Amino acid sequence: MKIKTSFLVLIAILMVFNTSKAEDKKIHGCSEALEVIKFTQDERYSIVLSGDNRIFISTDQISWVDALTVGLTKDITDIEIISDRYLIAVGEDGLAIRTTDGGENWNEIIGLPIVDFTKVKFTNQKVYILGEGGTCFRSQDMGQTFIDNSLATIGSCMDVAFISPSTGFLISDQNPSLWISRNGGANWAARSLPQGADGEMICIDQNFLYVTGKAYIDTAIFQSQVSSLLLIINSEDFDDWMAVPIPESFHLTGVAMKNGKGGISMNKSMGDIWRTSNAGLQWFSGVSQMNRKYYSLGIKGNQLYATSDSGTIVRMDVVTGISPVNSEIPKGFALSQNYPNPFNPSTKINFSIPEPGEVRLAVYNTAGKEVAVLIDQSLSAGNYTADFDASNLTSGVYFYTLQSESFKDSKRMVLVK
Repeated sequence: MKIKTSFLVLIAILMVFNTSKAEDKKIHGCSEALEVIKFTQDERYSIVLSGDNRIFISTDQISWVDALTVGLTKDITDIEIISDRYLIAVGEDGLAIRTTDGGENWNEIIGLPIVDFTKVKFTNQKVYILGEGGTCFRSQDMGQTFIDNSLATIGSCMDVAFISPSTGFLISDQNPSLWISRNGGANWAARSLPQGADGEMICIDQNFLYVTGKAYIDTAIFQSQVSSLLLIINSEDFDDWMAVPIPESFHLTGVAMKNGKGGISMNKSMGDIWRTSNAGLQWFSGVSQMNRKYYSLGIKGNQLYATSDSGTIVRMDVVTGISPVNSEIPKGFALSQNYPNPFNPSTKINFSIPEPGEVRLAVYNTAGKEVAVLIDQSLSAGNYTADFDASNLTSGVYFYTLQSESFKDSKRMVLVK
């Protein structure tokens, strides 16, 4: 099994330590930490789980409906939203329940073992329930009945995802920590992650597989444990791995990617969110706050959502791609007309800055409301191109403004869907 590291020499890793605009939203009546956030595949509905076993459902991430779970004596560890009103929750000591009416009534899922469950996942049009001792149960009828596909491991199964209808990956917290299925989840073959890393979370995006976990570094005195983010780059034999550089080696609590854009969350003395627009080759600071932790990440449209303490959800824009056009130093500031224009749903914006400094490029609607922040960071002098994806916006006229300490200019663009 190989890990590619030579790309570190070829690519300059940009880590910008300023924070971007983030918006806090609190769920009314919830004072506990929000441990999980998930979205339906069509992104119409979202669901969160709080530390006191409460489940909340929303369509806009502003107004939340409490899916009643009053009376549970066991802790919920994970939830999944199959459709707008169909939810499954799993937890300790064999807890597995489902509701088809948005939480008004919950029913026990029968036929499962009495173990601590770690994950419920809807992937490849199948429902998976994972747990300790290699527990892996698969449902081909949307969670009505389950088939036992448990693994020959003493570790806990932590996450599962499919890169195609036939090929899937499952990770556990003990070696062998990587398992591969080539027949839709019916059978699993054991593999190992590089450096004997333990797996924790899986994220699949654009036929790439991201795995978070803990890698171990041996020295003459002690063995240290650091967080790792790995990317599979060969879909044929699944042996060719690339270590994705992360800004800091603290415990990763979330990873979310969509079309090469997304972020990671980590906790240390403060909670940090780092964002990327090129599949993790470059990281931009999203938000860093003392006395706050982040527990889960999700993406809806061009928005990145992170769950935090005291019923709080933090929302921010996904980083839009930015790249230098050439090595020339411009003589003055300039903001070009976007192209194409009109556009649907993406366009490019060229701009020039003659001196290093803080630069902000934002998009506004006709009412003057900020709808996207494309750039909010320190840049070197140069000519740049920024990509703007308006998939989550409605048709209409928008304005984009480039601003620095000594320059400000705006231009008009039209989104036609």
